[in-house]
Amino acid sequence: MPGRRFPGIVMQGDSLSTVFDALSVCLNDAKRRKDEDVYFELLGFAEMLQGQLLHYEKTLLEIGLPLPYSESIARRLVRDEFDT
Repeated sequence: MPGRRFPGIVMQGDSLSTVFDALSVCLNDAKRRKDEDVYFELLGFAEMLQGQLLHYEKTLLEIGLPLPYSESIARRLVRDEFDT
């Protein structure tokens, strides 16, 4: 990676999607427990992964490859819903 001192790590898109889904479950649990601190820490992480998945899916579309998982991230987006 240009500009980086250390090498990166590669993760398959379907694995990243699975991690995102597990994180979404944890996010919903923190919301259910009304644990605001944990909720917002998880939300920040989930939003970062969500952005990576959106970019991943856009790239697959541009090169004509199908998703390696069944449901697009666009249908699984996380949002700040702590108060709802």
